[in-house]
Amino acid sequence: MESAIERLKASKAQFKMLEADEGKKHGREWAELEAEFAELLGLSKVHPGHFPGDDPMQAERLLNEVWRAVDPDGLMEFSEWRADVFDTAHLSTPYVRAWIEGAKEFFEEIKHQLD
Repeated sequence: MESAIERLKASKAQFKMLEADEGKKHGREWAELEAEFAELLGLSKVHPGHFPGDDPMQAERLLNEVWRAVDPDGLMEFSEWRADVFDTAHLSTPYVRAWIEGAKEFFEEIKHQLD
């Protein structure tokens, strides 16, 4: 039983790492290929650290915060925006945090070139 627990702990850690890597990659791709300047500026003000834990509801609250930051006028419904930006129904909090990180990193890298 102990070996199964250790094996599954290692598997869980690897899963979380891969999930975060995917989130970061997808966030950067969104920023690079789809995002508008105002969206990236709004997203730069989101602090995912204010949403601790891995609770699935926390991921939805964080996504809602991102949506309000990138679409402050509410031009799209939350569900429409979510479906447009994320191609999956299930998103974990670590994935969303990493997605934000990837998008923000891209914006930080290039924003000085936009003047």
